[in-house]
Amino acid sequence: MQQTTPPQRSIRFTGRSFMAFVLTPIPPIQEWLADFDSFAKRSPGFFVGRPVVVDISQMPASRPELVHMVTELKRRHVTIMGLDGRAPGELGADARGLPPILTGGKEITALTQLADTIQASDIAKLAEQVSAAASTDKTAEAKDETADPSSSTASVDASTDDTAASPPAPAPDAAASAVSAVAEAALAAVEKAIDAPDADTLIIDHPVRSGQSVVHLTGDIVVIGSVASGSEVVASGSIHIYGALRGRAIAGSAGNRNARIFTTQLNAELVAINGLYKTADDLNPKCVGRAVQAWLDGDSLKMSAF
Repeated sequence: MQQTTPPQRSIRFTGRSFMAFVLTPIPPIQEWLADFDSFAKRSPGFFVGRPVVVDISQMPASRPELVHMVTELKRRHVTIMGLDGRAPGELGADARGLPPILTGGKEITALTQLADTIQASDIAKLAEQVSAAASTDKTAEAKDETADPSSSTASVDASTDDTAASPPAPAPDAAASAVSAVAEAALAAVEKAIDAPDADTLIIDHPVRSGQSVVHLTGDIVVIGSVASGSEVVASGSIHIYGALRGRAIAGSAGNRNARIFTTQLNAELVAINGLYKTADDLNPKCVGRAVQAWLDGDSLKMSAF
């Protein structure tokens, strides 16, 4: 009797990229954990089931301290995917028992737009200006050296005269001024990159149910429906909720201070913009249950009904 062997299934390996929040512990670790507990108490369940990468660049390369930090975070129900901030093999044998060291991670921030904001041609033009200014300075110095020698004699006589007035301040260096212009242009480009609005918008045309998490780190989020208690919406830009906000809304997560949160009914567990947040206990009673917008005013999170 002839037997047929079923085809053997191949094992496929592929690479994929996933989003994860990054925690950066800063020594002394006990004080940092106390701050972490304060946040977790005000927003319970925020880290439950959420993939997290721990940046240990601020931590000493000591296995006992790293193990202690990882253990404390796990005890607080933080799901650690891996560690970042150290080169593979840097910890050596001390890495045993720790989460894997991850490489190639890219921070999602408005500053990543800087390369697109400052074009190579702009940098070249600024460099030419600096070079031209430096050449001008050298030419001016050469002319001064070949000038009438009587002027140098007069300068010597003036320096020996106790009653002579102090010489005027030298003219500003043209090259230094050009370098300053480059620095100012770079700073302006950074500010523009930070404040630049995000290009794309994610539209959710149904309610966000309890336990769901909607994360969009390249633009705004529009929810046509309510955001239930126990759910969350995270955006690098603004958040628009055409319904009741009973869960968590986190806008400006990539450093956008101009982000805002809009909802037609505020009953939120947490409202945050660019790291500044308010929990349900902090909400203005005059805003609760009403159509509200939230925005940043300096280091304050403001809200008003409309």
